[in-house]
Amino acid sequence: MAAHPDPANVERPEVEFGKGDALWWRVPRFDSALVSSADGSGKNIYTRDRAQYRRMLRESFLLHRRLRRNWARLQQQYRKALPELVSDASWQQTFEEQA
Repeated sequence: MAAHPDPANVERPEVEFGKGDALWWRVPRFDSALVSSADGSGKNIYTRDRAQYRRMLRESFLLHRRLRRNWARLQQQYRKALPELVSDASWQQTFEEQA
């Protein structure tokens, strides 16, 4: 697998997928792919970007490490806030904000 996508595949996508066929294990096999939107109103192009992948992988690793380190404290905070989070008033406010 090349470090950078072939410029020809960036200019013109290698493959085209319907939304249901653009599975997570299929799309990364190509330098670029054109994928139909879920509602059929348009298409999105996905292009391999190893540098972005590495940045996002590193960020994910750091966030997961931070979460793991703070888990006990976060667990206590959420348990303490649980009655407020699931109260009828809280749900009412959530639905009113959506309207």
